[in-house]
Amino acid sequence: MKLEEIFRMTVAVTPPIVIGHTPLGLRQVIGSSGGTVVGARISGRLNSGGGDWLLVTGDGYARPDVRHTVHTDDGADLYLHGTGLIEMNDATRAAISGGAPTDFDDAYLRLGLAIESGDPRYSWVNRALFLAEGRIQEGPTIEYVVHQVL
Repeated sequence: MKLEEIFRMTVAVTPPIVIGHTPLGLRQVIGSSGGTVVGARISGRLNSGGGDWLLVTGDGYARPDVRHTVHTDDGADLYLHGTGLIEMNDATRAAISGGAPTDFDDAYLRLGLAIESGDPRYSWVNRALFLAEGRIQEGPTIEYVVHQVL
């Protein structure tokens, strides 16, 4: 299996809405105020209004459920939906609370992504699988490197 980097996405996150401890775990909704998408095949801006419907479970991991829309530089609109795992280790917890940013190797932060578009120029995304690795940066922002599985 081969991976090809398609774009890097930076998500500006808003303070979480903490739903609280539910039967499934600690539920939080972390909104997005926008961001950027930069890559050889997809570039544009991340629209506000997306976010992460995050579930922190008792096993030391969180289960993200991210949903975003992108308006590309050439005028197309894309929908991104991903789920995965975030290792809630010391580095992750420190970065979330305003400490030092994490690097890609500091914690396991991975997503499986699906991308949809009705624009014929981007029809290829409807038939592709994507994987992303992430890190928490200052701002707070989350940076993802998104790869297509070839």
